[in-house]
Amino acid sequence: MKNILLFAFFIVSTFLYSQDEKQRFEQTQTKELVSNAAYNNALNEMQSSADKSTKEKIKQVDEQFELNFSKKAKYETRLKLLLQKKTEANEKLMQAKSDAEKEKFKEKISELHLDIDKLKKKLVENEVELKTLQNFYNKLKK
Repeated sequence: MKNILLFAFFIVSTFLYSQDEKQRFEQTQTKELVSNAAYNNALNEMQSSADKSTKEKIKQVDEQFELNFSKKAKYETRLKLLLQKKTEANEKLMQAKSDAEKEKFKEKISELHLDIDKLKKKLVENEVELKTLQNFYNKLKK
């Protein structure tokens, strides 16, 4: 009788232990699946955020390109105008008869030279900015 009770106890405890292990195994599997799903979700969110950020940066760079080109056009137009004024002043200098008129045109020409130099510096700065924007844009595209 003692052996039968021991045997029954052994079978019941083995059954209960196996049920407990099965439940632990299923919980572990469920946790791993949930953990993997959360990890994949987080990766997907990070990737979409990075893509969105890159698109926004590209849009900003495009806007800066447009601004840069409009500034360049403005500077070039102003430079043409100043060069034209300089040419006219030179012609008037050649036609001037009195020393006072000649001095006046020489002053005007020197002022135009200063303005032209300033504009040329701005154009150079504009070109440097454009190259910087191009490099940044190329890095974003990679």
